[in-house]
Amino acid sequence: MMELFELGGMAATLVAASQGNLLQALLNGYATPSMYAEELGLDPTATERVLEVLTSLGFADCQQDRYTLEPGARLSVAWGALCAHGWPSRCT
Repeated sequence: MMELFELGGMAATLVAASQGNLLQALLNGYATPSMYAEELGLDPTATERVLEVLTSLGFADCQQDRYTLEPGARLSVAWGALCAHGWPSRCT
């Protein structure tokens, strides 16, 4: 049962990061949580918490309190953005 709860938490974090455009912003390189929050109009505390979870899941990297997207996650985020905008016509 705990694994199911953890899976739901991971999914919720990824959805929140995607809907707030945080995943896409992480593609631009290292920035602090407050910089991302200001750029995206997000709550600074919530942004920091989401970034901490993304880091623990291996999606983000943190160096000196600055976050960016892990190289392995970059392709997934870029592909997801293309699919969300309808290109290519079939994302399967």
